Amino acid sequence: SKMFNDSAANAVVELYSEYANTYPDDNLSAEYLFKAGEVSLGLNEPEKSLDYFKKVCDNFPDSEKASYSLFLQAYVLDNYINDILAGEVYKDFIEKYPDHQMVKDAEFSIQNLGKSDEQLIKEFEAKLKKEQV
Repeated sequence: SKMFNDSAANAVVELYSEYANTYPDDNLSAEYLFKAGEVSLGLNEPEKSLDYFKKVCDNFPDSEKASYSLFLQAYVLDNYINDILAGEVYKDFIEKYPDHQMVKDAEFSIQNLGKSDEQLIKEFEAKLKKEQV
């Protein structure tokens, strides 16, 4: 059942967080905080996921999860919280990780901040029509 799954997921998030708090210098803590962020997002708790992704960037800036955590902070802001802040974090991501595979996604997101799904679809359809001419 969904309620059982949610409570199990919340328990996992708590365990990840507890491990990271207990072993703040362990590289595994970066991985667990990242996973806690992903699971929190899956539970539709964007503020909580934002906190976990921010902790990865702040506490483990050299970990391989730091770049993805910064991108996901922008994504969460973009989709759940605040377009303006999202734009700043996307730009920060591009500046810090110019060769990252997610840079094109970040640039696309910046160009489309604040646009509704309907607007994006209309623009995409217009672009397709131009290309067909």
